[in-house]
Amino acid sequence: MIRDDRFLRREYMLTLIPVMFSVLAGTINTLIDSAFVARRLGSDALAAVNMCGPLYQVICTLGSLLAGGASILSSQEEGRENTENSRRYYHTVLLLGVILGLVCSLAGVLACRPIAGLLAQSLSAPESGLTVYVYDYCLVSFFGLSGVVLAYIPLYYLQLEGRRREIIRMMWIMILADIVLDGIFLYVFDWGMKGAAAASAVSMAASCIYGFFALQSKDSGYRFQPGLLGVWGWREIVKYGSPVAIGNLLDALRLLCLNGIILRTAGASGAAVWAVLNCFSELSLCISSGVPQTAGPMIAVFHAVRENSGIRILMRLQLRIGMWMTGIFSLALLLGNRGIRELFALSESVFWPLLCLGISLFFEMLCSCWSSLFNSTDRIALSNLLVGLKRFFFPVAVALALAGAGLAGNLLWSFLPVSGLLSVLGTAAVTLSLSARSRRKGHPLSGLLLLDDELEREGRVLDFSTETIAEKICEASERIRDFCIKNRMDERETISIGMAIEELLVVMKAANPQMESVDLRVFALEDTTGIRVRSAGKRYNPFEKAQEAAREAAQKALTESGEQDMFYLGVTMLQNMAKETSHSYALGMNTLFLSFERKE
Repeated sequence: MIRDDRFLRREYMLTLIPVMFSVLAGTINTLIDSAFVARRLGSDALAAVNMCGPLYQVICTLGSLLAGGASILSSQEEGRENTENSRRYYHTVLLLGVILGLVCSLAGVLACRPIAGLLAQSLSAPESGLTVYVYDYCLVSFFGLSGVVLAYIPLYYLQLEGRRREIIRMMWIMILADIVLDGIFLYVFDWGMKGAAAASAVSMAASCIYGFFALQSKDSGYRFQPGLLGVWGWREIVKYGSPVAIGNLLDALRLLCLNGIILRTAGASGAAVWAVLNCFSELSLCISSGVPQTAGPMIAVFHAVRENSGIRILMRLQLRIGMWMTGIFSLALLLGNRGIRELFALSESVFWPLLCLGISLFFEMLCSCWSSLFNSTDRIALSNLLVGLKRFFFPVAVALALAGAGLAGNLLWSFLPVSGLLSVLGTAAVTLSLSARSRRKGHPLSGLLLLDDELEREGRVLDFSTETIAEKICEASERIRDFCIKNRMDERETISIGMAIEELLVVMKAANPQMESVDLRVFALEDTTGIRVRSAGKRYNPFEKAQEAAREAAQKALTESGEQDMFYLGVTMLQNMAKETSHSYALGMNTLFLSFERKE
C-alpha cells in the first residue's frame, strides 16, 4: 500500500473548472461591456472601457488581497482542526472588506476626475470626449467598488467548503445579469457609459449576494455570527494575500514599461501585435492562475499538519494537468494564427510572436505553481521574490537588453520565453541554495519544494491510501498496528486501536457508499500517536453520530436503538481510548483526527 492520487485527483478535478471559470470573471465582464458599448456608442467608448482596465485590476487586487490571504489562513486552521479560528478569519476579512470597500469607494468618487484624466492620458484636455467616457465609467465603478471587493470572499470560502456548484452559479449570475442589464441600460434607458458600468457593478453585487446567501446554509461552517466580527489577525491576512496583490500591481507596471519599449522598438505595427499577445495572455490566466489557485487551499491544509506526501501529489497533479492544458492552448493559438491575423486586421504574420508566447506559458505555469506553493507553506518572502522575478524584473530586463542590442521584428518577441526560462532558473537557484543552507544547519529541507521531511526520514510517519473494501480495510488495520508496535506503543492497546479503526472505516463506508478510497496518515511523536483519516463526499462526522446513537439508546430501550448503538461500537471505543478526537470538513474532504497517549 502506498499513497496514491485517486482521492486527491478526484477532489482537485471537481474543483478545477469552477475556479478556472471564476478567474476569468473580470475579463468576461470587461469583454461584455466592450461588446455592448462598441455597438452602441462607437470606438471611443470601446477605447474608454479598455483604458479603465487598470482601475478594475486594482479593485480586483484589493478583493483578492483580503479574501486570498484569509482563505489560506482559514485552510491552515482547518488543517489543524481549529474550526473556531478559521471562522474568525472569515469574519475578520468580512469586516475588513466592508470597511475598506466603503473607504476606497468614497475616496475614488472624490478623486474620480484626476484618475479618469490619468487613465485617458489627457490631463491637458479634461473635457475631451474620451476623458468624459472614462470619467463616467470610473465614477459608477467607484460606487460599485464594495460589491466587487466583497464578491471575492464567498468565492474563496465556497471553494474552501468544496461548494463547486455554488461557485458556478455565482459566475452565471454575474455573466447573465451583466448581459441583460447592459441591454436594458444602454438601449432602453440610454444611460451610455454609466449604464455599462452600472451593469457590471449590479451584476457583481448580485453574484456577491448569492455567494453570501449560499454560505448561510445550515451545513456551512461560515455562517454569519456578529460576535466574531473584529480585526483579529488582519496583519496575517494582508501578509498571506500579498503575493497575489503584488503580482497584479507588477503586471500593470510591467505592461506600462513594455508598451513603451515595444512602441519605440517595433513601432505601431509591433504595438498592435503586442496588444494581441496581451489579449491571449489574459485568457491564459484561467490556466496559469486557476490551476495553482485550486490546489493552494489544499496545500495549506496539508502543510499545517506536515502532510508532505499530499503536497507532493498536488504539485504533480498541477504540473501534469497544467502543462497539458497549456500545450492545448498554445497549439490552438499556432493553428489559428491566420485567423487571428485576419480577426485583428494585422499587416504581418503573427506565427512567431504566438510561438514565443506559447513557449513562455509553460514557464509561466511552472512559476505560478511554485509561487502558490511557497505562499501556502508560509514562505511569503520567497513567493513575493518569485512573483517579482517572473512578473516584472526578467521580462522588462530582457526586453530592454534585446531592444538595446538593436534587435527588432520577430527576434524582439523572444524576450517572452527567455524571461520565463530565467525566472525558472533563478527560482531554482534560490531554492537549492536555501536547501543547501538548511542541510548545513542540521535540519535539511527538500531540494525544490523546501519541505521538512524529518518525520519521514526517522520512520515516525506512515502515509498510505486504501480502498474501502473489507479485505483492504483489514490490511490497513494491520499496517497501522505494525507501525504503532515498531514505534514502541503498548501492544495490547495497539491491537485495540487497529480493530477500532477497522470498524470506523466500515461505518464511514456505510454512510457514503460511493467512497472508493481513503487516505490514512499515522505519526508517532514523543508522547503521542496520531491518526488522520481523509475521505471525500458529503459532510459526515461518525463521532457525533455515535454520541447521538448512545443518547438515543440511553433514552429509549428500543431494539433498533440498541442495534444502532452496536453499529457505532468501534467508534465509541475509539473515543474512549483516544486522548483527543476531532472532525472537520473542508474542500469537500472529511478529516477525522485521533490522538493517543503513547504507553511504551
